[in-house]
Amino acid sequence: MYTKIKSIFIILLVLSTLVSCDNCKDYPNNSTLKILCLGDSRVSGNPPSNYSYRYPLWKIFIEHNIYVDFLGNKSETYQYPKYNGYCFDSDHNAYPGITSSNLVQIVNNMNLDETPDIIYISIGGNDLLKGENDIPTIINNIKIITDKLTKLYPKSLIFIDKLALGRSTSFSKPEFNKLSSLNNAISEFINKSNSKYLSVIDLTNNWDDKYLSDNIHYSELGAEYVANIYYNELKKIKLNKIF
Repeated sequence: MYTKIKSIFIILLVLSTLVSCDNCKDYPNNSTLKILCLGDSRVSGNPPSNYSYRYPLWKIFIEHNIYVDFLGNKSETYQYPKYNGYCFDSDHNAYPGITSSNLVQIVNNMNLDETPDIIYISIGGNDLLKGENDIPTIINNIKIITDKLTKLYPKSLIFIDKLALGRSTSFSKPEFNKLSSLNNAISEFINKSNSKYLSVIDLTNNWDDKYLSDNIHYSELGAEYVANIYYNELKKIKLNKIF
């Protein structure tokens, strides 16, 4: 009887050890950075076929002892590897194929439990690819989105992408020119807003085809490249909460 009980105890102990090894470390304090990521498939990712910047950005934050709580109504099923014992928070509000008009509807109906410190927006590419909206309409939609977000979260920092280019061999010169015009219009909108809470992130500098897994989506290397740009842009602002 004693031998049987001892055997059961050993089995339970082994199982307990296995479970505990799979546990995620808790963040060391309650001061977490709340980040909301909005946009299309470049934001959501679909690993292993293509990747989002969110995971490598989270890893950079962890390396600098900054602990992130991603917000959003969607969450991935893909199992990202732990990093330094922490588990990735895969929440986001990104939807493959959406246009700026779709994002207006999403933001208008969005209901978050917490207030983001930072909001990252990447939108407009599908508008051009689908031919659904011209550039003035896209910019007007971005204005509606940022106005709504500013009203909901008046102290949140909002970053908007100047969109990374598609594969150089897959798009015509007129298509590249249209994307360039959109990016210029995004910069002009941000500059005219004259808001300390709105900033643009330029993903076009030194962009290379190796950063793409297909014609438009990020490769793993591209996601890491974008994440580093995001982090460096945030450092320039010197957000008091983390820097």
